[in-house]
Amino acid sequence: MIHFQNRNDIIKWAIANLPKSFRTIARSFEEGIVEFLGGFKDIPLLNPGWMISVTSKHGHTRYLFISTCGNNDYRLFVLREIDWDCWDGDKSNNKLYQGDNPDIYKKLKAGKE
Repeated sequence: MIHFQNRNDIIKWAIANLPKSFRTIARSFEEGIVEFLGGFKDIPLLNPGWMISVTSKHGHTRYLFISTCGNNDYRLFVLREIDWDCWDGDKSNNKLYQGDNPDIYKKLKAGKE
């Protein structure tokens, strides 16, 4: 099993595991804006994991979710939107769960932004 030590480990894993059909997302990692959103749980039909927002230079945003699996592995999903009620970074002091901007995410979870 891979043990992620920091946000860069998770982002590198996501890039390495993107299907070839997602070339535009891979290009956005290089040319666009990448934001690590931290830990999420209770997303319907998915195990807990981490979310990354990738915005292309043309303004198209994709949300990549790296989900834990029961067989000590991870799976990558592309989601259409973020359910901030599922953000779990407010329960930890660990940056892997808090994400890049935890104060903003707390407000989004509370519905204030």
